[in-house]
Amino acid sequence: MLEEHVVLKAPRYVNENILIYTTLALVFLPALFYGGESLMAFSVAVSLSLLIPFNIISYPHNWIDAPKHSRRNFLLALSPYLFFFAFTCFRLTLPIFENVNPQDNSVYVINTENLKNIFACAYSDGPTAISSAIALLVVAAAGLSIYFITQSRFILRNMLSLCGFSVALLAIIAFVFDFLAYLGGPSLQYIFGENSFATFQNSQYWSYFAMIWSGALFASGIYTFQRFRPYKFFLSLRTGFIVLGLLLGISALYTASSFFRIFVCLQLAICFLVYAYNVLPTEKFLKKHTNIESRKNKRETTQLMRTLPFLVYFAFLALSFFGAIKAYGYYVENSKLPASQTLILNEKLIQKDTKSLIKVRPYFGWGLNSFESVIALEQGDDLPLIPRKSPRSDYLKVIFENGYLGIFILALTPAVFLLRLIYNRKISASGVIMLTTLLSIFFAFFYSTPFMSNSVAMSFSVLLFSLFRWE
Repeated sequence: MLEEHVVLKAPRYVNENILIYTTLALVFLPALFYGGESLMAFSVAVSLSLLIPFNIISYPHNWIDAPKHSRRNFLLALSPYLFFFAFTCFRLTLPIFENVNPQDNSVYVINTENLKNIFACAYSDGPTAISSAIALLVVAAAGLSIYFITQSRFILRNMLSLCGFSVALLAIIAFVFDFLAYLGGPSLQYIFGENSFATFQNSQYWSYFAMIWSGALFASGIYTFQRFRPYKFFLSLRTGFIVLGLLLGISALYTASSFFRIFVCLQLAICFLVYAYNVLPTEKFLKKHTNIESRKNKRETTQLMRTLPFLVYFAFLALSFFGAIKAYGYYVENSKLPASQTLILNEKLIQKDTKSLIKVRPYFGWGLNSFESVIALEQGDDLPLIPRKSPRSDYLKVIFENGYLGIFILALTPAVFLLRLIYNRKISASGVIMLTTLLSIFFAFFYSTPFMSNSVAMSFSVLLFSLFRWE
């Protein structure tokens, strides 16, 4: 815990307040509408995002110590996404599929001339393609505004904790309704669907969403004072963060796929490892905590009291690691079932078709909102003839729709900030938790579809740029 917490009790200027509550609204409100996947969620996110440029523009006027050229640097960091949006709009003027029955949008033919153009786009619904580009721009702007408006870890902690508390509240409500449904009472599944959890139609998207905010709460908790006397330890702010972070971790386990449960358990183990390391019962590690404790209470803490937090964290570390081993064993057994084998085979076949189509247009891909239409033309008798929104891999879908140059444009800004983080060659305890949480979700990007949920994408961006600013 830094001295900043002692001298800084509130946001220093109006822009930090706007940042905190705009971020909270962008994370929480769209998630209420079918996990960010509905038109209402999109409209809410776009409306709230209009506050971001206002906040960036007014920031240097409201804070005398604002970094020079903050507005210019924000625009520069956002420029790849602005270019991508403009480029997407341009590509929509070169359709590969042309509608020959405008009355019911049911008959399309291939424009052979545009098919040869590397900039052409195989979309079937122009407004949806534009909406995807706008959503990406909003996600990027929300994350970048965090980096450029505050330099305070205290503000970042408050922002992340408020978002995490709101998500934990959703989890509590969802668990209550699931329990009532088990007893034969009301159920949220009547509203959001059979495979839903909380307000998310797809429970697996909740597992990614919950894991991000579990990591955010654990990262915020390690930035608070450690109490050692038993009653103070269990009633401390740090313990509150841990309880809510653990609650979200449990909800992620409850809703995750059998494979992703391994990563949830491992991430919880890493969190408790960081906490245990932070309070190792040695003079070096306990000095900073016991000095604070002794200033607040004249009675000296005993050696047993100093060891208690370490023992508790180590117990949860062991339990989480054991859970990861059990989750791996369950995944191996589950993957041997005939139904799982069929699903794996179908995914391999669809990914094979996807890779073959990527080779046809490797530079800029087939365009946003093109996968479902294009892959339908490639499907043979070896696969069930059903609509497919993705190849069960966000990585393949991004390359399919945007090409290798497109993914380079999208990854340019985060890559620059990541290189800066690596160049610093140091990272805090909170940074370790945030980084490992982000890496777990990023790994899922290659074998699953976490970023098809706008709420997951927004949460990932918020935590990512909070990490960059924290360090």
